[in-house]
Amino acid sequence: MITQALPLTAFIAALAAGAFVLEHRVPALSKVGASLLTLVFGALVSNVGLVPAASPVYDVISGPVTMLAIAWLLLAVNLSDVKKVGIKMFSAFGLAVGGTALGAFVGAVAFAPALGENAWRLAGVFTGTYSGGSVNFVSVGRVVELPATLWSGATAADALTTGIWMAATLLIPVWLGRFFTPVPKERRGETVRRVVALTCAEPPGEATHGTGRAMAKAKTADPILTQLTPPSASVH
Repeated sequence: MITQALPLTAFIAALAAGAFVLEHRVPALSKVGASLLTLVFGALVSNVGLVPAASPVYDVISGPVTMLAIAWLLLAVNLSDVKKVGIKMFSAFGLAVGGTALGAFVGAVAFAPALGENAWRLAGVFTGTYSGGSVNFVSVGRVVELPATLWSGATAADALTTGIWMAATLLIPVWLGRFFTPVPKERRGETVRRVVALTCAEPPGEATHGTGRAMAKAKTADPILTQLTPPSASVH
């Protein structure tokens, strides 16, 4: 079992890096995603006894490292992009968050006799994690002062439910696709030709000049783009 701080930290970093490598190099695993792969790897190495169930390394990761990650995420936010998402995306996100909060509230009420005063804390933690990810799990958990005895159980439940839900969201669309007529390959090719032609054509504004220049370089270097682009398209 890996118990020393430095080897354990290196091992955790290697697991995360391996998940990203598999996501990019294995087509089948790219649909699963690095996040879910990391959860699966972590569950496997923990259950086989390769890493301890508790360690000061975990406390550092869930504490200062997570807080630093939150700061980096906030610094990367560009509020001007909010104007681009549109009302439909806002509505969809609001509906999803509302449904998550409602489900957490119903669960807290249903299990209040068993969880006692911690029911509302768990409801807040799960609302946070299922509306904003694991970073929210840690943040909300610290704010509501979730007892340490519930951290491990809540984390395990979160990881298990997330794995099941992510697998469902990946498999259900494939299953539903059987009931819809696939788009013919001819139409796909025509759509690609039209997009390339529009991109390489006379730009309607200054903002598209950079795209035109990039497509010009790609066209000269790639014979496929040369075939897709009509001779009449004026590239900038």
